[in-house]
Amino acid sequence: MIVSAPGRICLFGEHQDYLGLPVIPCAISLRMHFISDWTDEAAVTIDLPDIHSHTSFELTGREVPYSGTNDYFRSSYNLLLRKGYSFSRGIHCTVTSGIPINAGTSSSSALTVGWIYTLALMSDQKKELSPGETGKLAYLAEVKEFGEHGGIMDQYSSALGGCIYLESVPETRFKSTDMNPGKIILADSMQPKNTQGMLGAVRSRIESVLNQVPGLDLSSVPIHEIDKCKGILTPEDHRLLMATLRNRDITTEALGTPSSVEIGKLLCEEQSILRDELRISTEKIDAMIEAAMKAGALGAKINGSGGGGCMFATAESGSEEKVFDALSAFGDRVWVVGSDKGVSIEL
Repeated sequence: MIVSAPGRICLFGEHQDYLGLPVIPCAISLRMHFISDWTDEAAVTIDLPDIHSHTSFELTGREVPYSGTNDYFRSSYNLLLRKGYSFSRGIHCTVTSGIPINAGTSSSSALTVGWIYTLALMSDQKKELSPGETGKLAYLAEVKEFGEHGGIMDQYSSALGGCIYLESVPETRFKSTDMNPGKIILADSMQPKNTQGMLGAVRSRIESVLNQVPGLDLSSVPIHEIDKCKGILTPEDHRLLMATLRNRDITTEALGTPSSVEIGKLLCEEQSILRDELRISTEKIDAMIEAAMKAGALGAKINGSGGGGCMFATAESGSEEKVFDALSAFGDRVWVVGSDKGVSIEL
């Protein structure tokens, strides 16, 4: 059996979902593949040839201890045991991926989504999880199990596929959008990033500001009312709160924007917030964005938690090659990607 799961970009709403605010992610045509079969051994073995790694654990009917932090193979298995799944046959799986690792395109979430979907299919129950159920379980196995800082965006985007509008408060709700940003050119800066460190740092800054304004409802407060907080907050904290609300409003505006040109403008505005107020961009990524725009891109922004990793640009059909060439000058890890399906059985 072969299962695949996509990576994703965040079109709009970077650093918003863990605040309970809407996001617009898009699953992309770079995928992770899980090639699996049953074995006679009472064990699960996983080969990861791309990173020259191998892991395994015994099937005893009981939860297995974690080998370290972020052990998503074991946490997915443990979570399914808690949900009543059983495994009487061994499993061997080979995982290969075209998704950049630790680069902001959610390779870890694609891994968790694809693996938990595979495990459910290969359990004694042989259940094909729905996309929504897959996203929820993957979020529990990846984020909640290890106390990570992220929200639900990555897991649901990989599970559901396509370009979606996703809300997590007061409950998880999602819908497909017909947003057309144009051609998407993704480029890896090759700068290593600390995803959890960056998420934790930015989240801590924003939550520190919110703690100074008790009762503030981020989801509904009009941005013009924040001027009332000037006497409470430092100028820097006031700018951060304004930037968070403008980021929120950009996401809403983008949902009703059919024009790829207007979407590009909103991407650039969000990038300015991420660069200047959230401070998650880097000099190299700023230079890559500038080069893409000079080559004719409609818009461009950093992708993911920041501090390195990938950026992407959008372009009208026929202009993507010039943008691709401009970004290739910074390295050979550049792709033209499109919106893609969610987790699925390939064979």
